[in-house]
Amino acid sequence: MNREIRTIQQLAAVLLTGLVLFVAGCSGGLIQDSETVHQSIGPQALFNVVWQVEDIDRGGIVDSSHITMQMSSEGRIAGSTGCNQYFGTLTLGQTAFEVNGAGSTRRACAPAIMQQETRFLQALQDARRYKMDGDFVRLYDESGDERMRMIRTNEEPAS
Repeated sequence: MNREIRTIQQLAAVLLTGLVLFVAGCSGGLIQDSETVHQSIGPQALFNVVWQVEDIDRGGIVDSSHITMQMSSEGRIAGSTGCNQYFGTLTLGQTAFEVNGAGSTRRACAPAIMQQETRFLQALQDARRYKMDGDFVRLYDESGDERMRMIRTNEEPAS
């Protein structure tokens, strides 16, 4: 009787181990580290979302300014600098990020907002890589310096 119970326990342990290995194999490694998770999500997670800028060059932003970014699967980028509207073309990869042909409207605003707009547009032009971290997107330049941090909003994207 004890021998039968031990045999059943051994069989259960083998089956449980096999099940664990099977499930781990099916996950495709999604739970290894944040970079692997990020790469499995891909650029499509950036689309059809209004991203609000929270930080530029680790210097914060002007209180109550509203800098936004929207990216499309058609390779377009647009949003508000907090003063003017901007637009351009966007090339995205699993981690690559590059804006080309950027332009903006030319409305005048308060000097602090205009200075922030210049910082924002320069950081956007210098960005070469992105990383998603939950509801946040961070943009980095070629040397790996963080240029911008954005958070997902509940705003409806413009069509």
